[in-house]
Amino acid sequence: MEDEKAFESETENENGEMYLRAYQRARAMVGVKLAFYLHLGTYLIVNLFLFIVNVITSPQHLWCIWPIIGWGMGLLIHALFAFSFPVALSVKHWMFKKEFEKQINK
Repeated sequence: MEDEKAFESETENENGEMYLRAYQRARAMVGVKLAFYLHLGTYLIVNLFLFIVNVITSPQHLWCIWPIIGWGMGLLIHALFAFSFPVALSVKHWMFKKEFEKQINK
């Protein structure tokens, strides 16, 4: 009877740890994706402003295309890390875990 109770408490502990790890991974994933969407919004607003300024001041020369292309490449890389590569999530998870442990040990 005691063996069954020990096994049940061990199983509950493992499930709790699995739940905590899943929670931390989900939290990290949300943070990475939210950062991307904020980056995307900033990109759209700033480049729309640059386009309007370009069209008003010098419509014969479309200089706004260069920041759109350059920043767009950076945004594309950010999107790849946010949605394709798990590296960004594991780095954020590692940083979160390290900071969490630091806060607990204060």
